[in-house]
Amino acid sequence: MSNPLDATRQLSRPCSALTESQLQSLRLPTSGIPDTDSAIARNAGPSCFWRNGTELSRVAISFMTGNKNGLADNYRAHAEDSRGYWIETTVDGYPAVFQDNTDNRKTGNCALLVGISDTLAVLVDEQDQLGEQSCARAKHIAALMITTVRAGG
Repeated sequence: MSNPLDATRQLSRPCSALTESQLQSLRLPTSGIPDTDSAIARNAGPSCFWRNGTELSRVAISFMTGNKNGLADNYRAHAEDSRGYWIETTVDGYPAVFQDNTDNRKTGNCALLVGISDTLAVLVDEQDQLGEQSCARAKHIAALMITTVRAGG
């Protein structure tokens, strides 16, 4: 990868993936719920969750440290099991794929994996009341996360 991002800071503080002003623009609480030591966090990677109960939206950003080969691991897994959906895209020049084993996009659930280095992919999981527009919001959130990580935030 020509412009890998260093997410070392976010691995210990996953809620720092989005800034306070970014969270406000997304109508999410400025403090998220980190998960750095559960069984899932230890095996898959650290994450942060934000919920807006009024708008029934939830965002999770997970740093997929369990995938030692970044997004390439997801491509290999997809070749073996192609259930759900798989739509290749890019986010600010980084390779990405909308994917999940179950397609719940019509009900406002969209998952987007972004390869930010050869060894790290980041999952942005968006759940809201926007139906299929939730994928556009997930892509926007991923772009904000890239901006934050690139700035060293």
